[in-house]
Amino acid sequence: MEWSEKANNFLIFVSHGKNIIQGSSGNTTVRVSAKKGKNQKSKGVVNDGDPVYDHVFHLDHLPKSITFDVRDGSKKCGSKQLVLGTVDPGRVYKKKLKLETKKNNNAGTLIIYYMLSIKPNRRTALHRPELVHYGYHQFIDEFHTGDLIVFNGRGPIHAFQKVRSGTYYSSVGLVVQLSDRHNTNEDTYILEVSDNIDGNLDSFYQEAITGVSLYKLEKKMHMFFGDAIWWCSLKKPLSDRKIEKLTTFVHSIHGKNDYLENFVPFIDESAQDLFATFDYGTKRGRSLFDLLSAQVVVDALIKCKVLDEHDSHNVLPCHVVENGVYNEPILIKSIDGFHEGKELDETFEEGVPDTDFHFSPNFAEPFELSHRKHEYVSDSESGSSVFESSSEELETLIDDDASLSDTFSGEYGSLESTESENE
Repeated sequence: MEWSEKANNFLIFVSHGKNIIQGSSGNTTVRVSAKKGKNQKSKGVVNDGDPVYDHVFHLDHLPKSITFDVRDGSKKCGSKQLVLGTVDPGRVYKKKLKLETKKNNNAGTLIIYYMLSIKPNRRTALHRPELVHYGYHQFIDEFHTGDLIVFNGRGPIHAFQKVRSGTYYSSVGLVVQLSDRHNTNEDTYILEVSDNIDGNLDSFYQEAITGVSLYKLEKKMHMFFGDAIWWCSLKKPLSDRKIEKLTTFVHSIHGKNDYLENFVPFIDESAQDLFATFDYGTKRGRSLFDLLSAQVVVDALIKCKVLDEHDSHNVLPCHVVENGVYNEPILIKSIDGFHEGKELDETFEEGVPDTDFHFSPNFAEPFELSHRKHEYVSDSESGSSVFESSSEELETLIDDDASLSDTFSGEYGSLESTESENE
């Protein structure tokens, strides 16, 4: 199986379970089956009643239904068939599945996300100008070193990042103001980590490179081939000393892929397992560098003491957005129709509590986010309850009033802002 650039690519992220029946082995797996294609099984994890599966499945077609079977060793702990109905391409769906057995109709809950990706990750034809909404021009003079540029991209890695985080953030870049080699006047660039599939020229090397690259920010935003771009400004502007530290660090890692190699062994297993199934890196001659954008941004923020020192492995783009040092994201570019039906679709089955929490994969404890106000709508095809965000501007999973300083609780430490200016 390989990722198709033309056909449907359907990703299913099995996040975790709640109150799963325990068997004698203490080791649980999830098996996913559809009418077409081979059955797939997740890696085994410890079943403590609330197991963390953290596994992404890939199907090369959109099935009419999917069956989920949860087992503990040879013991069948529960199953559920999910009838998909209409699935909007590019939209992230979240479901809480109420598991059942022959004798028990309340055998725990399985939390999953899924997404249908049908768009190629390389530019096949330019969008007509009227199909793209450009909003960044009015903010050009407000971009400052240390700000975030957040992307909703296309292709396998971007789809993986979105379905696994349950957000539309697939990669992040860092705004830096630098003087180039020809003059001392500063210009605004973006530090980005990518596989550079379109072959864009690095602004300093003047050639197409992969890995840690620098591009003129306005040009990068204009040429970006994806669904949306957001800008997150720092709540507190960087001091001159921190700007110096950050720019020095940026120059030290620019074009240095040996720096990125330090992170590659720590790419989470779910990503390695998924991309190994269709030889993404070897057969196509590509790397998994696109998965490392958040790690590099976090490392840069640590180096200039915006964030406290911590283990930055397995950080997702949404975590950087939510770490508490940035203002709410502002949508500055989008394709036509991005707002239409692109908020998270959360479906809670009858009998499943809707006291939901947003789960952060690869961290020891889930972190809670209080809910936005939602409006109830009916999903006529499935008969299920769908909660859609009623925000009119930016649709994310982040509550406006949520405290984000403890987002990174768990075995990887915490990403907390460093308030002290002491160097």
